[in-house]
Amino acid sequence: MDRVERVRAIVMEIAPDASGDCGPDARLVDDMGYDSVALLELVFALEEEFELDPILAEDARSILTVKQVESLVEIRLERRD
Repeated sequence: MDRVERVRAIVMEIAPDASGDCGPDARLVDDMGYDSVALLELVFALEEEFELDPILAEDARSILTVKQVESLVEIRLERRD
């Protein structure tokens, strides 16, 4: 499973409403039912899965789409390497 697939799998696993699309344009709050608690849970899961440095709550709240989640992980991994 490549990185994008892993990110999307985590997004779907945590999504309060996983019945919808998990494409790059899917909106976490509007389409997948994420709230502030679910967003924090997503961040913690991403930090653990990809061994990322802690992601600030402000950064987590600014994530609106699945694509932005993917980009956040990519940027954090690039900074780490």
